[in-house]
Amino acid sequence: MVIVIARVTCQPGKRAALLEAARPVIEATRQEPGCISYAAHADSMDETRVLFCEEYASEAACMAHMAQPYTQALIAAAPQFVAAPPSIIMHTISASKALL
Repeated sequence: MVIVIARVTCQPGKRAALLEAARPVIEATRQEPGCISYAAHADSMDETRVLFCEEYASEAACMAHMAQPYTQALIAAAPQFVAAPPSIIMHTISASKALL
């Protein structure tokens, strides 16, 4: 399994626009083979922060997602919304265990 965490700092007043631009990408990604989950979370304590959390069955599924035209279009549009380059980290998980 692969987990991708993208931390984004938006320009002041641009978070809602980023989330609206991301909505069709999230919806399409959820239909991709190998996508387990994909969600965007607005930080309740900081109006400029968004956290994207993605889970894929494999690194190949993640890379296929990154190559999609809608993903590339969102990446290309990001500078109009973000204050700095996002932190995007891919974690490869060999095992998982439920905590509760």
